[in-house]
Amino acid sequence: MKEAIRRKRKQLGCLPRSKYDIIVRCLNGSFDVPVKKRTPEENNCLAMIRKRKDFELGDRGSLLCGGKQVLVKEDLPRFVEKMFMENKGCGARVI
Repeated sequence: MKEAIRRKRKQLGCLPRSKYDIIVRCLNGSFDVPVKKRTPEENNCLAMIRKRKDFELGDRGSLLCGGKQVLVKEDLPRFVEKMFMENKGCGARVI
């Protein structure tokens, strides 16, 4: 018998603030927009949640996907600078 091929999911990159907020509201249970009034962006986020079942909220309310923190695009430069300072400038590929 053939063994089931296990596909490795591509990691989720950073998200725009609007998508991030929609996913967090949905996981909190506070997303209550009627189906007819949903925007395409909201529908895309809800489909993403249905397809990727590894979304969860961290202890501080941050969004996690597969146990790793999901970044917001607007916060990315600040995060990279913080990691650069923590690593004292070495290991740029790790960041």
